[in-house]
Amino acid sequence: MLTKEDLAKYPFLKKASEYIESLNLSINDFTDKYNDIVERALERIKFAVEGKLIKIDLYDPEKEILSYAVALALIYGLKNAWLIRRFANNEQKLYYEMLTMEDDHKIIEIAKEADLLIHEATFASDLSDRAHEEKHSTAEDAAKIAKLANVKKLILTHISSRYKDTKILEEEAKKIFENAEIAEDFKTYDLKI
Repeated sequence: MLTKEDLAKYPFLKKASEYIESLNLSINDFTDKYNDIVERALERIKFAVEGKLIKIDLYDPEKEILSYAVALALIYGLKNAWLIRRFANNEQKLYYEMLTMEDDHKIIEIAKEADLLIHEATFASDLSDRAHEEKHSTAEDAAKIAKLANVKKLILTHISSRYKDTKILEEEAKKIFENAEIAEDFKTYDLKI
């Protein structure tokens, strides 16, 4: 079960959007009652422009959840492609950093029913002890998470350079989760939003 603090850490999740919808807010709410949310949204944007990672305040999860949505609205409203990319890249770095600290159970909750799961698979299962010692995953680990989370597609990334032929990792994952493949540079995927 995802907590409000989890939604503050990962405000891009569908459950965060559902939470915001449940508040039945209007634009007028952000002029007085939620002015601090707008200030936090502007701070998020400023940090992104400066290339700095913002620190998530788990003492006020609602502010974090709402400020992310407001920041997105402001950025997309400006229709500035550079700013949109900069914000997305900066936020992605923040979430990547936080996700690497989560255990498998939390990752499964976060990934539940996702259209696409991109998961590192540094090693094959014959090196699982090493993978876990070094805080990495195997292709099998990634596939198990994809299956338990009931995602639609799994992309394996962060493959060790020891694997000249990555098919061994893809085949290992496909034994558990059929719709798995190795990431390819510059390949794009269409996702429904």
